[in-house]
Amino acid sequence: MRIVLLRVLFLGVCCCSIAAFLHPAARAMPSAPAGRSPVLSRDQQQPHDPTQVLIRLRPGAVAALPYESELLIDGWYIVPVLPGETAVAARQRWLQHPDVLASELDLVVQIETSKMAAPAALKSASDDPYLAWQWHMAAIEAPQAWNRSTGSGVVVAVIDSGVSPGPDLACRTFVAPYNAITQQEGLPAVADDNGHGTHVSGTVAQCTNNGVGGAGVAYDATIMPIKVCSSSGGCSLADIARGIDWARLHGADVINLSLGADCAGVGNGLWPDCSASVVNQAIEAAIADDITIVAAAGNANQPVVAFPANHPSVIAVGAIDAANGRAPYSSYGSGLSVMAPGGNLARDDNSDGVPDGVLQETTGTGCSAAEPFVHCLYQGTSMAAPHVAGAVALLRAAYPQADCTAIQQALEHTALDLGVTGFDTLHGHGAIQVDAALDALATMSFGSPPPAPPTPTATPIAEEDRAMVLDQQRFLPLVTQREP
Repeated sequence: MRIVLLRVLFLGVCCCSIAAFLHPAARAMPSAPAGRSPVLSRDQQQPHDPTQVLIRLRPGAVAALPYESELLIDGWYIVPVLPGETAVAARQRWLQHPDVLASELDLVVQIETSKMAAPAALKSASDDPYLAWQWHMAAIEAPQAWNRSTGSGVVVAVIDSGVSPGPDLACRTFVAPYNAITQQEGLPAVADDNGHGTHVSGTVAQCTNNGVGGAGVAYDATIMPIKVCSSSGGCSLADIARGIDWARLHGADVINLSLGADCAGVGNGLWPDCSASVVNQAIEAAIADDITIVAAAGNANQPVVAFPANHPSVIAVGAIDAANGRAPYSSYGSGLSVMAPGGNLARDDNSDGVPDGVLQETTGTGCSAAEPFVHCLYQGTSMAAPHVAGAVALLRAAYPQADCTAIQQALEHTALDLGVTGFDTLHGHGAIQVDAALDALATMSFGSPPPAPPTPTATPIAEEDRAMVLDQQRFLPLVTQREP
């Protein structure tokens, strides 16, 4: 068996976020200061769609829009640029219109990759053969939490590059699949031609106790795959906003955003200076519906959290390694909420003979492998975020009456303290401990912990079938992927 090390930037656009979740009935949503459009100040230098811009009209405005204009989300439209006009000039032109509240470029950030190969072999006697190498599950107390919750009944929207279910996602239920790029519905429409979204979905809800591959954090949760990123990893503001709104309108309980952009040097680096109005509006509408939003803090090792993770109503997640240290690439700052396993492929701190990445199944394309599906080691805050999204699913399944505020408080107050005592800008509140968070919710006026469900058991597999599965796994390459 071989390992391929694949280096990848986390999917992104121009956004950041962290958050203190407040019950929607208890407060107004945060908003940018009046009279300004909170758009990345350096957006002219960012890759963007040159054929269109995004505008927000005043309520009740009757501004004449070009025929080709398209409603994006409430109040926001995609409008074409004029012949011979640049998108930057079109944005400035629309900003002068009395009926336009905001105008933004449709920014796009790309994934970059490089790789190197090294020999390795993994084999385990456990029911999920690769579980022994998923150090990241034990790091967040997932095995203990599984005695009380497996995420059943909770819908997690993974807004990413789509999903392609392989052997270790074949058990999963997918609801309301949506391609925000093409605006098509159905599982074929969200086929993952990049690999990132499939890996992230696996961390949230990989099939478990099935005799194949590894485990997922909330392995009985339902995935809502929403494709907003292209095969090359480009994710536009318009598609991200449309994806968040789709999740809100189709029953998502949790949204995972393993995407974002570095906020260093953008205004003061904080929200709302480093943000985009169209994505802010989509986030705030989802929060008002009590949907928990989790986002990656960023991989730039900068003292400011990326957008949309920096939004005050989003849980910003930084990355730790197998030794519970902050991963060297993980961005940090006052907007950081919690940490979760993101991995460090340059180390083997647990001495298991395998680089300390996050192990899940993904597409061969996602690992530069010829096989259609492979189990791969990735690193990045993109990998840390779905650990938290899965943890939220476990908490919401166990205590459906708990709102976003209670769930975030439970995760933060029970996190494993790292660095100096209490909250600090390098580690936030610390590394999540989901079993302890379940205990905390039990003390927050939600009654006693629910009785433990029966221990999940695998569907019986004939010995000859099991031998075939293990034989196939022996020849599946294990791949590692890195997000700097």
